[in-house]
Amino acid sequence: MATRLRLLLVLIIIQLCQTDTAIEKYHSSFLRKAGNVDQVKLTRSKQNLEAWLNNNYANKIFPSVAVGVVKGNELVYSYKLGMGDKTNYGLGSITKTFTGTMVMQAIEKGLIELDAPVSKYIPGLKLEKEELKSKPVTIRHLLSHTSGMPDLRYYQNPEMISADTTSLPFNITAQIYPAGYHYRYSNYGFMTLGVVLERVYKKPLKQIIEEEIFAKIGMENSFASPMVQGAGGIQTNLIDLARYASMWLNEGKSVNGLQVLKPETVNKMIQLQTPIPTFARTKKYCGLAWRTESDEEGVTTFFHIGGANYVAAWIQMFPKYDVAVLYLSNPPEYDDNLMTQLVIMQWKLGDLASAIVGSDAQIHRTGETVPTDEILKRYAGNYKNPLTQKKAAVLYKEAKLYFQVEGNNPIFLPPSTINVFGGPGGPGSYEFTWNPLTQAILGVSNYSGFFERIYE
Repeated sequence: MATRLRLLLVLIIIQLCQTDTAIEKYHSSFLRKAGNVDQVKLTRSKQNLEAWLNNNYANKIFPSVAVGVVKGNELVYSYKLGMGDKTNYGLGSITKTFTGTMVMQAIEKGLIELDAPVSKYIPGLKLEKEELKSKPVTIRHLLSHTSGMPDLRYYQNPEMISADTTSLPFNITAQIYPAGYHYRYSNYGFMTLGVVLERVYKKPLKQIIEEEIFAKIGMENSFASPMVQGAGGIQTNLIDLARYASMWLNEGKSVNGLQVLKPETVNKMIQLQTPIPTFARTKKYCGLAWRTESDEEGVTTFFHIGGANYVAAWIQMFPKYDVAVLYLSNPPEYDDNLMTQLVIMQWKLGDLASAIVGSDAQIHRTGETVPTDEILKRYAGNYKNPLTQKKAAVLYKEAKLYFQVEGNNPIFLPPSTINVFGGPGGPGSYEFTWNPLTQAILGVSNYSGFFERIYE
């Protein structure tokens, strides 16, 4: 019996050690599917998109706008209103994918280790909260938005870590989630990665971008601000953004033949990084710098958005079909109405891309996996925030889930995916974390912090 028990413990330890490396196993999602192009459908999709763009342009929703579809190495479709092919516009947060690319290039060169603590490259930087029992925050955590540092747009009462106590040139938010548990978008994580790059290359970030990205991809008219940070600061145009998209579609090879990233690195960047139930048919998650969706065959799409006043940018790849869609615009105000119109534009571009590759199905509609009643009941139970000691309960009532902090009213949680729910903060406000080995519920996060599951 003792021998069998020791053997079982050894197997469990081996499995735990393999958890991180398993998600890095090389598997190409670039299947290169092809269909029969229906010219009538293709023409109708173009006309539909262009009529819609002209109407929004006339109504001054977009002061100027350019959209494009990339197939392989070619910008096969473009349409512009009030701008030219080489007019530069801000990319906003799409800059983060450039930062992610440069970090992965540095990893290939042996300058950075993906699972090394960030403090290895920025000595003295401590991001972990002892009360959260967090493991060290690593480069992987920053790339996948799982460091536990919240973003100021969503977290209203942050504890700030002063630049005076770190060697960073900016303040950052203190950790409110254990590292590796939850996706929570964080500009501070990518700003920190920009500093890591400057430390290992011993050059300004602007110079690194120009040498490692623009020059290698052939983005001849793009521009990085002297004040560029890892989270934003790049301007580009439709032609250069199409070249950037082609590099991803070609698994790291630029249109001028240079291998910017290895194929296995590209595929690693779009793989699952956080625990999601293994039985979920479709998955939506953050890879390394990219938002990603996958099904049983593999990754269906990866994408990023850039949005702020005077910035509206989008890039989305569909690796199975060797096609990508793009848009650039300069709206004076990034408000709710604009965001609604941008989602419509994304769908219309997806319809056009589907027609261009001859797909009967709409390649941008991947479907949803929503939780069954059995899963909803598993989420129900007691929770506690280890930082504030506030208690909370997840309640199951009549096939619906509710979240209730002690002393407050219950909040209905409409499902977005099998483990992500909406709430007052919109879709994605609440995320449940599963143990990848036992499938037990570890906790739930929202914009106010992390609540650990209490098993009594």
